Amino acid sequence: MKKIIAVLTAVMSVQCHCFAAQADEINLYAAPGGSDTYGNGTYLNPYKTAERVSEAAKLIMKSGTQKNINVVFREGEYALEKTVTIDGVSKGAYKGKLTYKAYRNENVCFTGAKKGYAWEKYKDGIYRIPCEKRINTVYESDTM
Repeated sequence: MKKIIAVLTAVMSVQCHCFAAQADEINLYAAPGGSDTYGNGTYLNPYKTAERVSEAAKLIMKSGTQKNINVVFREGEYALEKTVTIDGVSKGAYKGKLTYKAYRNENVCFTGAKKGYAWEKYKDGIYRIPCEKRINTVYESDTM
Protein backbone atom coordinates (compact mmCIF):
# COMPACT_ATOMS: atom_id res chain seq x y z
CA MET A 1 0.00 0.00 0.00
CA LYS A 2 2.83 2.42 0.86
CA LYS A 3 4.44 1.75 -2.55
CA ILE A 4 1.21 2.58 -4.36
CA ILE A 5 0.81 5.85 -2.46
CA ALA A 6 4.44 6.77 -3.14
CA VAL A 7 4.05 6.08 -6.88
CA LEU A 8 0.79 8.06 -7.08
CA THR A 9 2.38 10.98 -5.23
CA ALA A 10 5.37 10.95 -7.60
CA VAL A 11 3.12 10.83 -10.69
CA MET A 12 0.92 13.66 -9.42
CA SER A 13 3.90 15.88 -8.63
CA VAL A 14 5.35 15.32 -12.11
CA GLN A 15 2.01 16.14 -13.76
CA CYS A 16 1.57 19.30 -11.70
CA HIS A 17 5.11 20.41 -12.52
CA CYS A 18 4.37 20.19 -16.27
CA PHE A 19 1.77 22.95 -16.06
CA ALA A 20 3.50 25.26 -13.62
CA ALA A 21 5.10 28.50 -14.74
CA GLN A 22 8.57 29.40 -13.58
CA ALA A 23 8.72 31.86 -10.69
CA ASP A 24 9.65 34.75 -12.99
CA GLU A 25 6.80 34.21 -15.46
CA ILE A 26 3.02 34.12 -15.69
CA ASN A 27 1.12 31.77 -18.01
CA LEU A 28 -2.30 32.70 -19.35
CA TYR A 29 -4.24 30.06 -21.28
CA ALA A 30 -6.95 30.13 -23.95
CA ALA A 31 -8.78 27.13 -25.38
CA PRO A 32 -11.74 26.82 -27.76
CA GLY A 33 -13.63 25.00 -24.99
CA GLY A 34 -12.79 27.67 -22.40
CA SER A 35 -14.99 30.47 -21.11
CA ASP A 36 -14.51 34.23 -21.24
CA THR A 37 -17.21 34.58 -18.59
CA TYR A 38 -16.13 31.95 -16.06
CA GLY A 39 -12.53 31.25 -17.08
CA ASN A 40 -9.61 32.70 -15.18
CA GLY A 41 -6.81 32.02 -17.67
CA THR A 42 -5.34 29.01 -15.90
CA TYR A 43 -4.50 25.70 -17.56
CA LEU A 44 -7.56 24.03 -16.05
CA ASN A 45 -9.90 27.02 -16.49
CA PRO A 46 -8.80 28.84 -19.66
CA TYR A 47 -10.35 31.79 -21.45
CA LYS A 48 -12.10 31.08 -24.75
CA THR A 49 -11.01 33.90 -27.05
CA ALA A 50 -7.80 35.60 -28.11
CA GLU A 51 -9.42 38.94 -27.26
CA ARG A 52 -10.10 37.97 -23.63
CA VAL A 53 -6.71 36.39 -22.94
CA SER A 54 -5.01 39.43 -24.51
CA GLU A 55 -7.05 41.74 -22.27
CA ALA A 56 -5.92 39.72 -19.24
CA ALA A 57 -2.28 40.08 -20.38
CA LYS A 58 -2.73 43.85 -20.67
CA LEU A 59 -4.15 44.06 -17.15
CA ILE A 60 -1.20 42.12 -15.75
CA MET A 61 1.25 44.35 -17.63
CA LYS A 62 -0.45 47.44 -16.17
CA SER A 63 -0.31 45.98 -12.65
CA GLY A 64 3.38 46.82 -12.37
CA THR A 65 4.75 43.29 -12.53
CA GLN A 66 8.01 42.72 -14.36
CA LYS A 67 7.45 38.98 -14.78
CA ASN A 68 7.46 37.51 -18.27
CA ILE A 69 3.96 36.74 -19.56
CA ASN A 70 3.21 33.75 -21.77
CA VAL A 71 -0.13 33.77 -23.58
CA VAL A 72 -0.63 30.10 -24.44
CA PHE A 73 -3.21 28.85 -26.92
CA ARG A 74 -4.51 25.28 -26.81
CA GLU A 75 -5.23 23.47 -30.05
CA GLY A 76 -8.13 24.68 -32.14
CA GLU A 77 -9.54 27.55 -34.16
CA TYR A 78 -9.93 31.07 -32.79
CA ALA A 79 -12.29 33.36 -34.69
CA LEU A 80 -11.20 36.98 -34.36
CA GLU A 81 -14.03 39.50 -34.30
CA LYS A 82 -11.56 42.40 -34.40
CA THR A 83 -7.83 43.03 -34.48
CA VAL A 84 -6.13 41.95 -31.27
CA THR A 85 -3.71 44.58 -30.01
CA ILE A 86 -1.60 44.99 -26.93
CA ASP A 87 -1.80 48.67 -26.15
CA GLY A 88 -2.56 50.98 -23.27
CA VAL A 89 0.62 50.06 -21.42
CA SER A 90 2.87 52.99 -20.62
CA LYS A 91 6.03 52.89 -22.68
CA GLY A 92 8.94 51.80 -20.60
CA ALA A 93 6.82 50.71 -17.62
CA TYR A 94 6.65 47.00 -18.48
CA LYS A 95 10.10 45.47 -18.87
CA GLY A 96 9.10 41.81 -19.01
CA LYS A 97 8.78 39.69 -22.14
CA LEU A 98 5.32 39.05 -23.62
CA THR A 99 5.07 35.85 -25.67
CA TYR A 100 2.14 34.43 -27.65
CA LYS A 101 2.55 30.73 -28.44
CA ALA A 102 0.82 27.43 -29.09
CA TYR A 103 0.83 24.91 -26.26
CA ARG A 104 3.47 22.21 -26.85
CA ASN A 105 3.38 22.31 -30.65
CA GLU A 106 -0.40 22.00 -30.85
CA ASN A 107 -2.05 23.32 -34.03
CA VAL A 108 -3.61 26.73 -33.54
CA CYS A 109 -5.46 28.70 -36.21
CA PHE A 110 -6.56 32.34 -36.03
CA THR A 111 -9.18 33.37 -38.54
CA GLY A 112 -11.15 36.48 -39.34
CA ALA A 113 -13.51 34.51 -41.55
CA LYS A 114 -17.02 33.76 -40.44
CA LYS A 115 -18.76 30.51 -41.13
CA GLY A 116 -21.54 30.92 -43.65
CA TYR A 117 -25.14 30.23 -43.00
CA ALA A 118 -27.12 27.57 -44.79
CA TRP A 119 -27.60 28.46 -48.44
CA GLU A 120 -31.21 28.81 -49.51
CA LYS A 121 -32.66 28.72 -53.01
CA TYR A 122 -33.63 32.22 -54.12
CA LYS A 123 -34.82 32.07 -57.76
CA ASP A 124 -33.69 31.06 -61.25
CA GLY A 125 -30.87 28.84 -59.95
CA ILE A 126 -29.58 31.56 -57.61
CA TYR A 127 -28.81 30.73 -54.00
CA ARG A 128 -28.35 33.19 -51.14
CA ILE A 129 -27.41 33.33 -47.49
CA PRO A 130 -28.59 35.83 -44.91
CA CYS A 131 -25.81 38.12 -43.70
CA GLU A 132 -25.44 41.05 -41.34
CA LYS A 133 -23.13 43.15 -43.53
CA ARG A 134 -22.33 43.58 -47.19
CA ILE A 135 -19.99 40.88 -48.46
CA ASN A 136 -17.54 41.76 -51.24
CA THR A 137 -16.01 38.33 -51.83
CA VAL A 138 -17.07 34.79 -51.04
CA TYR A 139 -14.48 31.99 -50.99
CA GLU A 140 -15.36 28.39 -51.63
CA SER A 141 -12.83 25.62 -51.07
CA ASP A 142 -9.89 28.04 -50.83
CA THR A 143 -10.56 29.49 -54.30
CA MET A 144 -12.25 32.66 -55.50
